[in-house]
Amino acid sequence: MLLAVVDSFFTDFGIQKQYITEANPLMAFIYDTSILGFYALKISLPCVLLYLLTMIEPKRYLKLLIGSALLLYSVVLVQHIYWLSLVF
Repeated sequence: MLLAVVDSFFTDFGIQKQYITEANPLMAFIYDTSILGFYALKISLPCVLLYLLTMIEPKRYLKLLIGSALLLYSVVLVQHIYWLSLVF
């Protein structure tokens, strides 16, 4: 969840300052429609996924998929931090 919050903040900051653009067309539409909705969706979806995962028995392929998603999320976060560090 911390990754989702930090990623949301950096994405919003980068978009507000016009340093980056939202690459996901659905999230770009939501951002343009409602920044609060953007934050709510971007933070709640990982939370819902984590909750659902507590309801099922984690199988090996699920653990692999979750690990891959966390790795990808971390890479995107590091990329945002890198982009923003270039501007300051």
